[in-house]
Amino acid sequence: MDSTRSDVIRLRKFGSATLGTSVLFWSWAAVNTSAMQKGFDLGIFSFFFVILSSLFIITRKQDKPARKLGRAFILFTHVLVALNYLLGLLFALTIDQKILKIFALYCFVFVFVWAYIAHTGWNLVTEVMMRVEREEQELDDLYDFNRGNRIDQNFVLP
Repeated sequence: MDSTRSDVIRLRKFGSATLGTSVLFWSWAAVNTSAMQKGFDLGIFSFFFVILSSLFIITRKQDKPARKLGRAFILFTHVLVALNYLLGLLFALTIDQKILKIFALYCFVFVFVWAYIAHTGWNLVTEVMMRVEREEQELDDLYDFNRGNRIDQNFVLP
């Protein structure tokens, strides 16, 4: 497998971008949590899971792409962040304070940003999965791994 595959490069760039973004926002959630008298910022959990899924993407060998469960985990972590922002939006809309209206706008935008990130991640992982499966099938067909050895099947003793 060629290490310069464009689909793998795009997926790793995506993983690196989501890792950097998640570390930044996880740190922000940690600061917010430490400033709160009660409770905590749910971003502590949601961004932590995106950090894990980003590391999973970055450290995965390109000839062993994420399978269905890995792809679902990656999608779940990004959707979790979108849902966290949706929860923040609903909270901000129930309290009548000007600062929370700005927070509501921020949450509204990031619900869609993280939904887009989830969609993009799903598509990138699927693209790599499908390419590797196609290559494996081509190798199987080329070397006849799935049909057995034709010489043995057709060989007749005199």
